[in-house]
Amino acid sequence: MTRALFEGNQLTENISEVIGDWPNLEYIDLSYNKFYGSILVDLGLLTQLTVLNLSSNRLVGEIPKMLGSDLGNCLDLNHFNLNNNRLNDRISIQMGKLNHLSDLDLSHNLLSGEIPPQINGLQSLETLNLSHNNFSSFIPTAFVFMPCLLQIDKSYNDLKGSIPNSKAFQNPTIEVLQGNKGLCGSVEGLQPCKNPSSAANGTDHMAVFVTTFSVFGAIVLLYALIEIFLISRGRRNAKSGKADDQSWRVAFMGHRRRKEASQIQHRHDESKGFCERNKSIDRDKAPKYRETSGFLLTFSKLDSDY
Repeated sequence: MTRALFEGNQLTENISEVIGDWPNLEYIDLSYNKFYGSILVDLGLLTQLTVLNLSSNRLVGEIPKMLGSDLGNCLDLNHFNLNNNRLNDRISIQMGKLNHLSDLDLSHNLLSGEIPPQINGLQSLETLNLSHNNFSSFIPTAFVFMPCLLQIDKSYNDLKGSIPNSKAFQNPTIEVLQGNKGLCGSVEGLQPCKNPSSAANGTDHMAVFVTTFSVFGAIVLLYALIEIFLISRGRRNAKSGKADDQSWRVAFMGHRRRKEASQIQHRHDESKGFCERNKSIDRDKAPKYRETSGFLLTFSKLDSDY
């Protein structure tokens, strides 16, 4: 079996017990029934699926991540409708891998959080309905890079910021944007943006902030490295100068000691010469002796009387 069409029959059963026995299903329409429970993970194993309509039931939980995961892929999925259920949590970033999807309706649920920028992976998407949920933050600029997107409904959420400059928002009506107190733009019925000339939304502002902070951090880091280099170089120069000063001091002291030694030697030589001269003088002044036969006569002075 390749098609399962049970729409509008008020069927009541756990959704996880309905689908999964027919891996070759291409078309599933279980809309307008009373199916409940979480959407079974086995949907990701239906690799031939092109249309999935589970709208207007009592489904809860999150959108299965396996729809676009590496473990199970519905990469041929073309129409996906989960409108009017009780689904919560966030949009999985794995949904961005459904690049053949042309129609996505997640309206009238309890989905929350930011719209993931990975949604720009839906390059074939033409219509998108996210109305009547609890989506918050800014409309991502990812929609600018979705060339096939022609119609988008984001009404009655908690979105803010300016409207992206994309094809889907070129001529929007207030009906697809109303109910978002923080949205601004040139659309009639919306408040004008404080800076109309800027097409950047909050995501762009955050990107600018991150970029500016990164550049500032890099400059501070570079300045710190330069300071460390200069301090280190100054210390090396100081050590080198100190070593040179010590070498000069050693050389000077050596020269001084040699000079002092030379002076001492000179004084010693002079003293020695002086002593030699004194000895010579003393010898000249010493009493003269004459030796005679057997007697030693001393003549200190010849008297004139003799």
